[in-house]
Amino acid sequence: MVGEFEVQTGVGEVSTYETYDCGEYIRLNLNGGDSQAYWHFKADPTYLHNFKGEPSLLLKEVLPHYYGDLVRNAKDASTTPNKEGDLLLAFRDKVTATYWKGTWNVDDYELALYPVKSELQLDHFLQAHGSSLGAFVPEWHLTFDPQNPVVVDEAAKVVNTFIPTEYMRAGKKNKKGTFPTIQRVLDNVIGTGEIQDHFINWLAVIWQQRRKPLTAWVLSGTQGTGKGLLFHHILRPLFGRAHAVQKRAMELGSQFNGWLEQALVAFIDEVNADMFTSTNAKAVESDLKTMITEPTASIRRMRTDSYEVKNYTAFIFSSNEKRPVSIPMGDRRFNVAKYQENKLQITGPEIDQIDHELGEFYAYLMHYPADPDRARTPLISQSRSTLIDISRTAIDTISDALLKGDLQTLWDHLPSQKSLTPGNALIQTKSQGYRDLIVEIVNNLSAHDKLTRDELYTIFEYTVGNMPTSPNKLTSTLKHHRLHLKPVWKYNRSVRGIEVNW
Repeated sequence: MVGEFEVQTGVGEVSTYETYDCGEYIRLNLNGGDSQAYWHFKADPTYLHNFKGEPSLLLKEVLPHYYGDLVRNAKDASTTPNKEGDLLLAFRDKVTATYWKGTWNVDDYELALYPVKSELQLDHFLQAHGSSLGAFVPEWHLTFDPQNPVVVDEAAKVVNTFIPTEYMRAGKKNKKGTFPTIQRVLDNVIGTGEIQDHFINWLAVIWQQRRKPLTAWVLSGTQGTGKGLLFHHILRPLFGRAHAVQKRAMELGSQFNGWLEQALVAFIDEVNADMFTSTNAKAVESDLKTMITEPTASIRRMRTDSYEVKNYTAFIFSSNEKRPVSIPMGDRRFNVAKYQENKLQITGPEIDQIDHELGEFYAYLMHYPADPDRARTPLISQSRSTLIDISRTAIDTISDALLKGDLQTLWDHLPSQKSLTPGNALIQTKSQGYRDLIVEIVNNLSAHDKLTRDELYTIFEYTVGNMPTSPNKLTSTLKHHRLHLKPVWKYNRSVRGIEVNW
C-alpha cells in the first residue's frame, strides 16, 4: 500500500499506448484499448493508476521510455540556463509542497526565488523564458545550510538559500589590516578589554564555523551609542541582508516566524523587560530563550503547516533601557555589555569609511582563534550581575538569604527608629516584630538555627509584604521559592519550619 493505492510491481512492459492531457493528470489507453482507464498525476508520474479497481503500477516498469521522457523533459525545462546565464528554477518543495520559481546566476552569485500558487504560474514563468513545464513539476529540496557553499545542486535536486557574501567567498584571502572606525564602534557599544574579546570570539565562532554560539548578547545604552551602527553598517554587510535580520521586540509575538529560517544573526531592537510581564508575553519570552539554545526551530509561514528546521540563529538584544531583559540566577544564555551612557561621536565621512574597513575586520575574524566552548559560556561581568540583581523579586532576594544563611541581608533590612515611633499601628507592629526577631537571632544564633512558619511570616511580611496569612497558602508560596517547610523542633515542640545555617 502507498497511501490510498495498492501497488503491484513486476508486471512487464506495455507495447503500445496513447495519452490524453486532462489538466492535472494524464489519461492513457494501453495495448489498443479505448477506455482511457489508466492515468497518472502530472506532478508525480511514479505510479500508473486506473479506474478498473486493479492495483496501481510503477510507470517506469510499464512504460520505461515514456517515463524517461517525462523525467528528462521536467529536468530540462526547470534547470536549463537561459541566454542571460541564469539557471531557471521551477519546482515543488518536498517539505512544504510549495511551488517555487526563480533563477540562479553562478557568475553573479545571485539567487532570485519566489513562491507561486499553481503549476500554471510555473509554466507561464518558464514560457516567458522560452521553455515549458513539461508533464509534471519536479520535486526539489529547499533548504538553508550555511555550512554548505553549494547553492544549487542539480544532481541532488537541492536549492540552498544560504548565499555567502563577497567577504565570505573570499575567505582567508581577505588581507589583514587595521579598522580604526570599526574599533571605535566596538569600544563604545561593547566595551574594552575582556568583554570585547569575549564578543569577538562569539562572532568568530559564527563566521568560521557557521554554528550557533548558544548564548546571546544584550547591548544597552542611551540613543546614539552605536548599537544600530554596529548592526546595519558592520554585521549586516558581512553576513548579508537575508542572513542578518532586524526585528522589533514587539514583533516577536507574531505567529509567523519565517524570518528565523535563514537568519545567522537576529538583532532584536527596543527590548524592555517590562514588556514580558503579561501571560502571553511570558510565553514569547520563554520561546525566545529556547531559540537561543535549541538546535532546531519550528517554522510557521502563512498558508503552510509548521515544520522543523535546523536553528543557526545567534541573537543580539538592543535597548535604550537599563533593564532590557530579565536574567534569572543560574542563567546560561546572556552576555551583558556595559550600559553605555556616552553617545558615539562620529561623522558622516567616518561612517562611510566603515565600508572600506570591512575586509580587514573580516580577515581579523577569520584568523581569530575561535573557541566554541568559550562562546557558549556567558561572561561573568559586573554588568551581568547587576542585571541579574535588578531582575530578581524581593521574595527571591530574601529566600536566597535564608537558604544561604545570609544574616547580613536580613540585618540590612532592619527598620529605622522613625518607623518604630507611634503612628500607623499596623506598620509599627510589623516593624517592631521584625526588629525583635532579627536582634534575637543575632544575639543567640545557636538557639535560632531553625525558623518556624510564624517567624518566616514575620520576616517576609515586613521585607516583602502582602504575604498570605493562611498557613497552607504561605507554605505553598514559600515552596515556590525553594523554601520547603518540614517538621522541626523549637520552643519545646514540633512545628513546621526550616533549618538555617547562619
